[in-house]
Amino acid sequence: MDRIRVFVKWLESIDAVVGELHTMVRSPVLRDGQNVRDVMLDSDRAEEILDPSRRGCGANGLRYQ
Repeated sequence: MDRIRVFVKWLESIDAVVGELHTMVRSPVLRDGQNVRDVMLDSDRAEEILDPSRRGCGANGLRYQ
């Protein structure tokens, strides 16, 4: 949420949204361990992400669907 708040603050700076809108973006309160992931990638998927030049992959390394 903090990234969204910073983005909204930037939008305010270019008059794209009403002023002080960023103050309405509230970050969730997280307990210890809630802001982590324990998902493991298999090695083929990791290589695919790290090597965007593979056929069928976009610039971000993810496969087009």
